[in-house]
Amino acid sequence: MLTPNGKEYAQKIPREELTHVILKLLQAWKEPLSHFNQHIEHYQELPDDSLSKAKQISNMVHELKTGVEKNDEGYKRHSQ
Repeated sequence: MLTPNGKEYAQKIPREELTHVILKLLQAWKEPLSHFNQHIEHYQELPDDSLSKAKQISNMVHELKTGVEKNDEGYKRHSQ
């Protein structure tokens, strides 16, 4: 997957294309994070804060994806 290489390049990409790239990146993280969370739950020696942090990151990725999707929907409605 091609991603913008630097802030200046990202600012030149059309909004719709950049949103699509962001959503694809967030979706790409979903399965690996889920697998990681399931895998580390079986390790008794891991501190609780490590498990909590892993779940927090997964939740943040989900919330960010949801927010980007809502923002994109709102933008599409206003630009019609």
